[in-house]
Amino acid sequence: TPRKAVETLYFNRYLKSGDEVMDARLGYYSVVRETNVQLLQANWEIKVKHKGKEDVKTYYVEATSSNPKVIDN
Repeated sequence: TPRKAVETLYFNRYLKSGDEVMDARLGYYSVVRETNVQLLQANWEIKVKHKGKEDVKTYYVEATSSNPKVIDN
């Protein structure tokens, strides 16, 4: 669920008090960065505006794992 994805960001210290979650959407994103291989995985795309910052940062969180991880992009 999007809530579990946001909780994953919070418990892994990607979110702090005062940060604002702007959007959460489910999609398939490439997890392999090689030219001849394409491997897609269901992930939550979470857009966050951090307190005191002007830009919005995008995080990807595994959607199908029982112990979801944040994917570095």
